[in-house]
Amino acid sequence: MELAVLVGAAAAGFALRSGLIFSDLPKLVSQRVEFSVPTNSWQRVLEGSFLYDSGVDPYSGDIFHETPLCLVLFAVLKKRISCFGIDLIFPVLDVVTAFLLFFFARNLVQDTIVSEQKAKEKHASGTSKLLVPFADIVTVPRMVLLWYLFNPHIIGSCLEKTTSVFTNFLLAAMLLSASQGPSLLSRLSSLFFLALATYQTLYMFLLFPALHLYLLQNAPEKCRSSRKFHIARLVIHLGIFGGILAALVIGSSVIMGSWSFIRGVYGFAVFAPDLTPNIGLFWYFFTEMFEQFRTFFTWIFFLNICIYSVPVSIKLRHDPPFAIFTLLSLITIFKPYPSYGDVGFYLSLFPIWKRLYPHMRQSLVVVVMLLVAAVLFPILWKLWIEVGSANANFFYAITLVFVASQVFFVTDIMLAHEKREWHLMNGMKSDVDANGKAAELLLD
Repeated sequence: MELAVLVGAAAAGFALRSGLIFSDLPKLVSQRVEFSVPTNSWQRVLEGSFLYDSGVDPYSGDIFHETPLCLVLFAVLKKRISCFGIDLIFPVLDVVTAFLLFFFARNLVQDTIVSEQKAKEKHASGTSKLLVPFADIVTVPRMVLLWYLFNPHIIGSCLEKTTSVFTNFLLAAMLLSASQGPSLLSRLSSLFFLALATYQTLYMFLLFPALHLYLLQNAPEKCRSSRKFHIARLVIHLGIFGGILAALVIGSSVIMGSWSFIRGVYGFAVFAPDLTPNIGLFWYFFTEMFEQFRTFFTWIFFLNICIYSVPVSIKLRHDPPFAIFTLLSLITIFKPYPSYGDVGFYLSLFPIWKRLYPHMRQSLVVVVMLLVAAVLFPILWKLWIEVGSANANFFYAITLVFVASQVFFVTDIMLAHEKREWHLMNGMKSDVDANGKAAELLLD
């Protein structure tokens, strides 16, 4: 029965994507700033490939910002398969990513149930309904699969054929590898996929502290109390991650015959010289910025993204997968060129933590703000760019609404996580109602 449901969902997701790709709908989302940004635009990949085939360095200008391996991969695919086959790669990869997330969710739910049952004696009385039920082993992975396959953000990103599809695949592979257990292969593969994701999208290196703690969580119980073991594992994991990333960068320099891609890929991601409007915070701020202050605020914005990595990982060290989820959302909020593909990926992971939903207080506000932003983005863009009856302030205003909705979501779910942990250890304490009287919080 479960296999039939999974196969049916996968077939429906693939049919929906492939059917839409070969329809006229991609023209409606073509070069939409919500989906396509300078760092994931398929049109720019095509232009960079043309320059590369013509013997021109694609990184010499300000058009191409993908990695050399992405460039070479597309060049090989273009020679081996037809345009029809290349178009099909995106829905196929999306379906594969959905299944990777499905198995990751199942592994994580199983591990969570086992750990909570072991720690049940430490929990306060009357908190049994806060624990993850055994039924979630079946329902949660299905929800993750469906949320990813039928998420409009993900579908639109696939139709636009953005390279976010590849990044999402690498992140899903990293998560699944990390959830496979304490084996050496699991550790190596998860670090390998994180290095590939970082190579493709620079800011993914911020996931390393949380991933390290996740891999450490799978270590034998007796080893985790040793400080030497922690230091040794950190050095090993950092060495493997850094070594793979260095090999990818050096290999890219050999392929290109120069180091020009460093500026075109990673320098571009940090300094964000392209101020094309998108759903992020950078473009409007730096459009209005005096040039003499640009360098200072560029580094401030970069540090703002990086500063959350270690504190969030330490705070959530007992739940590293949730730390990874939180960091993915923060990276999406604060990086220079976010897209709907990035937003859709971390939102698709939310069903894994559906146990936190009863503790969340801003759900309605977040949903309404996301819907309002989704409706008004294309309208205000048309009024500004095509009709000319509005200006950049209108579009940036709805961008702030969209970013604020994500901030509310992250803070709300983190607070809900802490509430649940506190209640598990201390019991269901009395809250104070609007009249100042004690009101028992009954769950049974």
